[in-house]
Amino acid sequence: MQCTNNLKQLALGMQNYHDTHGTFPAGRWGGVCACCGSGDERIGHSFVWSCSFFITPFLEQQPLYDIFTSEIESRSDGRWPVPWLNGNTNKTNLRPLYTTVVSCYVCPSDSTARTPSNSGQVKANYGFCNGDSCYYNNQPNGSGMRGMFVTKTWHTMAACVDGTSNTAMASEFVTHTDPAIAEVTNANNGLVKGSFYLGHNYETLSANPSVCLNMRNPNDQRMLTGNYFNNWRGHTRWAGRLTDGCSFTTILPPNSPSCLVGSVSPYYSGGIASAASNHSGGVNVCMCDGSVRFVSDTIDCGNTSSPAPGYGNASSIGASPYGVWGAMGSRAGGETTASM
Repeated sequence: MQCTNNLKQLALGMQNYHDTHGTFPAGRWGGVCACCGSGDERIGHSFVWSCSFFITPFLEQQPLYDIFTSEIESRSDGRWPVPWLNGNTNKTNLRPLYTTVVSCYVCPSDSTARTPSNSGQVKANYGFCNGDSCYYNNQPNGSGMRGMFVTKTWHTMAACVDGTSNTAMASEFVTHTDPAIAEVTNANNGLVKGSFYLGHNYETLSANPSVCLNMRNPNDQRMLTGNYFNNWRGHTRWAGRLTDGCSFTTILPPNSPSCLVGSVSPYYSGGIASAASNHSGGVNVCMCDGSVRFVSDTIDCGNTSSPAPGYGNASSIGASPYGVWGAMGSRAGGETTASM
């Protein structure tokens, strides 16, 4: 019940944001950040603030938001601060944003979510829908951005052509349960529900998203095999980034593996971010009308071997190839979700 209430509160925050600003927030936004070197590395830290943060004033967290805006106003170089305070992981130097538990972002089914990471950063269990494509889905103007919350794009309610009751707004993910494990490792013990597999490029993942399903450890289906990130899934980046930290895709079924593009650094990465929870058999999903549904792990996902919308000859418009689950993630695919 509390999980459902949390999602309804997030939906209300989004709707109030829309009433105030005339649009929903972009899934990922922000100017070039004042951190992390120069050139490509600095550009890689653009757009690092997520919609999860931008609705904080509508979640009774105005003071957290005011700290951020006051810092932007005080800067003379026009750069945005990074959410994690210039990359510093010292507990005494973290932003209040990253040490303050926002209760409606924490699901009671995740027993470790209220325990800070080993760097002192709090966690979150909810993110917003990036859509049903993994093709450049974390990039500005990416052709695979079919959900309501995407990079550098502000959608109005009218953009939800499929109907607000048919289009997913928010869902759940599980935080990694062992903050002592190194951030990037190939120790073959990354939890499917709390980690991302690393190693695919956009072309491989987009040509056949089902390859991500093969990243389960054959000897233990709860685990990933190979290189993985263990603490970006709702762990240390709830207010920043998109696919890797605070969103989900409707491609693979709930509680499937998640796969980021890249081998080490996720700064540019998109990919597959599967919804996940510790509830038995599925996840809660909040629709754009504020209603909450329980979606089973066995929901129709069509053909997960089909190329991602926007990749190659696959059209970026029209019905999702990923069944009912994909249809829920696309805002204007022309599908209905009645068969769910």
